[in-house]
Amino acid sequence: MVTGIKLDIFNINKYLDEQAKPLRQKFSSTKNPAELFKYLPNINILKLLKEHTNLTKIAANRHFCATGFLRTFEVEYAAPSNLPENIENKIILFLPENDDEKIDAGKLAQENKSPDTIFGILEYSEKIINHIKNLQIYYILKDTDKVSELNLLFEKTSTELLFSAVDWFHQGKKIEFADDKEFNSLLSDIFDDKFRCGLSINNEFLALNKSNATLTKAMRNLVIALIENKEIKQNSVEQSIYTELLSEIHNNGLFKRPYTDFKLAEIWDEIEIFIHKAEKRKNLSELFTNLKSAPYGLSNSIVSILLLAVILGNKEKVSIYEKGSFQLKLTPLLYDRLINAPENFDIQKVVFEGSKREFFEKFSQLVLNKQDASLLELVKTIISFVNSLDKYTKFTGNLSQDAVKLRDAVLNAKDPYNLIFKDIPVALGFNNTSESKKEDKDIFFNKLGMAFKEIKENYNLLLSQIEETLYKSFNITSDKANKIILFKRMGLVKSLISEDDLKVFVNNVQEKSLPYDKWLERIATFVNKSRIPRDWNDKDLTDFNVKVVQFARKIKNLEPVAMDMNKSSFNFDNDLTPIRFSMNIPNEFDSDNVFFIKKNEPEKVDGILKRMIEKAFNLPESQRVELLTALHRSFKNA
Repeated sequence: MVTGIKLDIFNINKYLDEQAKPLRQKFSSTKNPAELFKYLPNINILKLLKEHTNLTKIAANRHFCATGFLRTFEVEYAAPSNLPENIENKIILFLPENDDEKIDAGKLAQENKSPDTIFGILEYSEKIINHIKNLQIYYILKDTDKVSELNLLFEKTSTELLFSAVDWFHQGKKIEFADDKEFNSLLSDIFDDKFRCGLSINNEFLALNKSNATLTKAMRNLVIALIENKEIKQNSVEQSIYTELLSEIHNNGLFKRPYTDFKLAEIWDEIEIFIHKAEKRKNLSELFTNLKSAPYGLSNSIVSILLLAVILGNKEKVSIYEKGSFQLKLTPLLYDRLINAPENFDIQKVVFEGSKREFFEKFSQLVLNKQDASLLELVKTIISFVNSLDKYTKFTGNLSQDAVKLRDAVLNAKDPYNLIFKDIPVALGFNNTSESKKEDKDIFFNKLGMAFKEIKENYNLLLSQIEETLYKSFNITSDKANKIILFKRMGLVKSLISEDDLKVFVNNVQEKSLPYDKWLERIATFVNKSRIPRDWNDKDLTDFNVKVVQFARKIKNLEPVAMDMNKSSFNFDNDLTPIRFSMNIPNEFDSDNVFFIKKNEPEKVDGILKRMIEKAFNLPESQRVELLTALHRSFKNA
């Protein structure tokens, strides 16, 4: 008899107690157990056992000791006519109620060749049925002492009664077992063969099917150390994982295929083959499923660490995508997401030969000044360059068509291979450039170099435009050396300014402590209401051009007043009121004049003005204009 299978009868007792309630009313007048026994309904032993007993799982002990993986067989009752759909790693128990069912069960067990399923055909036991009936009688009679007595007996004998005579089958053959050890040895043999390519490990955490807090923390620390090439904490769980899996793979910061551990080398090869076959993107969940299934049977944590080692060993040959988007850099945070949801990640090989190699080398020479770079190194450099651009350059339309299309192709890149061999060439007006004539390639690379240069210098061009607008609005030649002229002009009018914004503008122009470019940025930022030029769009540049002219006009309007005040012998605050008189006749002259009127002669001024107005309004319009013009000329020449 095999006693490795234990029968848990707790739920049978619970079921019998519930069934006793209606039967207790039905047989309330009967107190004789023997009399009750005659009238109890028949028991479907298979249904009762399936629904109301628990069979414990059986661990393959020797396999666990040898590999570190605790693998178990589930025990399940079944009828020959209703075999479970999934019988993998299961012990299927048939309990036929008659000879015909026993024959059917024997045929099914002999025909089924599943290597990881064991069939057992139990003898129909009248004793166990009678035992259950007697237990039910005393539940009806509420004889708790007798229930306890029978339960104690049932616990000791139920398993023996049920498994006293069992015909065992494996892969269609009938097998005899002398004892539990022999039976359990078969379970270990099955798992040894099924997971023949798996690893034997000593670290208990690595065998866990579900990660706990300790393993999760250790995995994150190890991933950080491997990706960022940091020291691993001594005597930590992550160090024991590293020693277990990577001591032969990782050396001096490099990851290479192991040679002495053949099983580990086979797993490394399986991962590399998966990557090298990925000429088109392949979902990483497929690799995880393969390595977690037979013949490997690895845990999720082992697959995750070994995959990372292979990726780092081939980092210039593979590209990674998360939800379809190319990932520029492998970071610990990215890999943590990969471990937990590999179905969101794809991988692709990036190796090419022939004319594409020649085209790539020239591309690499232009961008990196070397030909032996990898595709990912080139793509990462280009994408990093564009991503680091100021916001203005990323979105401005004030670039050449080639520069705009090149920039947008990089910003919208989804695939490193397509970016170099398709997206950028098409952006510059070329198709299949790697197969083109030498002359066409030369034209392409010339346009590419010019477009990159234009993008790179665009922000400096923006500062030059800011500089030119600022100086031009004050009728000064745009030149760094002319900053001192602006400074002095601001100082001339500063005391006359009452408007707050104009005061701040003047103070910014007079700022001495900043480098020249920062000085321009400061002025531009104020003019455009605290939007720094790096974050501008094309409308902001237009707004700046308008607003700085408005500020300049206000300054220039004050300059004649300030200049005449400096020349006058009167005290401005006490004696004079300045009046500015301006006139512009297109293509003739544009003149500003400032006059000072003594504050103690307002009546004289008002009288003269009144007479002038009376006479002027009696003239035709053309003569009134001419009068004003002549008056202005006379003041100008005075």
